[in-house]
Amino acid sequence: MKEYSEGRLKDGGPSCFDKLFQVQMNTLPKLERQILEVISACQAWADFESLEYILHRDSLELLEALDGLKEKNIIQEKQTQGQSRFMFTHGDMQKYVHEQMPFSKRKVLHEKLAEFIEKQPSYDFTRKERLIYHYSISGNRKKVLEYTIRSMAEYAEKYYELYPIYSSSCRREEFQSCSLIEQCKEIEDELCGLYQQKQEDPFYARLYILLQLTKAQYYIPQGYYEEGLVCVRKASATNEMVGMDPLTRIRCLRFVIYYQLNVWKLEDTEKYLQESLEQAQKEGLDQEYAITCRLYGLYFSMTGEFDKGMDYLKKSLGFFLNAPIKSRVYALNISACYNYMGEAMRKQKKLEQAINYYQKAIKICESNHCSCNAIIYTNMGRCWIAMGRKAEGRKAIFMAEEVYNESFTLIGRSINKGCASIFEAEDGNKERAAALLKEAKKSAGQFASPYALGILNLHKAYLKRKFPEMFREILNQDERQYREKARACLDNIPGGYSTEEIQD
Repeated sequence: MKEYSEGRLKDGGPSCFDKLFQVQMNTLPKLERQILEVISACQAWADFESLEYILHRDSLELLEALDGLKEKNIIQEKQTQGQSRFMFTHGDMQKYVHEQMPFSKRKVLHEKLAEFIEKQPSYDFTRKERLIYHYSISGNRKKVLEYTIRSMAEYAEKYYELYPIYSSSCRREEFQSCSLIEQCKEIEDELCGLYQQKQEDPFYARLYILLQLTKAQYYIPQGYYEEGLVCVRKASATNEMVGMDPLTRIRCLRFVIYYQLNVWKLEDTEKYLQESLEQAQKEGLDQEYAITCRLYGLYFSMTGEFDKGMDYLKKSLGFFLNAPIKSRVYALNISACYNYMGEAMRKQKKLEQAINYYQKAIKICESNHCSCNAIIYTNMGRCWIAMGRKAEGRKAIFMAEEVYNESFTLIGRSINKGCASIFEAEDGNKERAAALLKEAKKSAGQFASPYALGILNLHKAYLKRKFPEMFREILNQDERQYREKARACLDNIPGGYSTEEIQD
């Protein structure tokens, strides 16, 4: 088969490979040719179930035909996670078979492969990518739009999640070539055009809602609050127009809650939390009820009503721990509950109990092979430092710093980078300490949380006092001014013993 890798001739005519393979294809039985056509329409491989679904042939008959193709060295079989996958032995063969098919047949095959994949379990991380590929070639633009938007939504939920909810299967590298917002805007123009043509079809309106919430999922965690809230208002207005789906209403409310928790504007937060709980309870949306309980627990911790907060966190935890499905789906929610419990304890100076909750939060992620949120390591690190156990605190802070470097997360980033800057300054690493402090300042300003800004100014005050020469070019105010700024931010925050931190 060596000659099969020669490719095309320079004049564009058929290569030695084409001629040989064309002769071989013409001598194959019909079923073997059909199998090759199906495999050629796949991105890399086909499984046995897809061949059965499309060709409607007896299993034994298919297996015999597959064996014949393997004996001819046209295809090979590989086992992956207990599943047989069939693929061409040479990429040139796959390309040739696919190109030789009539256009109409190619479209039908890709449509059928997409229909088969749609029926498969959704946990396969390549599923949406494969669906987009097949529906693109089959010319089904409606489906391409749907799965492109769903893929972006899943990506945003994973990489721009402030208060983690789901463990996503979407891969970050899929979106590195073009920014998420640019993709959203391109799709929005097309989607609006289709909606104008078919306003009677709620399908496009619901996709529009999902697209707006995807944009909000990006904007709000990145501190672009006005842009995010505009997207939420558009999604909410469209939802009312097409029949007020309760789950969509809850998700719109949740983004407003996220914004208010970020910037500590909590006047209306309980009203929105209560509406979310009532909607979820009325509609039997147990998971949404549990997620809202978790955020309710965080809200009460922020307002200093720690006992109420613990009650709601226990309700949330009870659901996620006892849900009759794999715990990995809910690992991030369980971890977040333990983290908030730890924070409630830390703010009350019950530091040993706080450490216990943080360790539980980390353990649940590790046991379910999920990435632990960097804020948990940061909170634990600060707790160790407050207990006088600086070595443990340092280890946790730098562990969190590594996680932040691999993510887009803003929440807790400035606090972590400020702590890391202090450690680097103490080690005499001037350039590294200065770079970390600049990053802390940038992310605190972007996030616009009074709590984050208060802690940043405490870090500045400490560094100004301890290392005035090292930070002469960055810190141009005196220690007292930084402490006054910190107090202005933190004094009205319940449980804010943070003003007592970093005094030595």
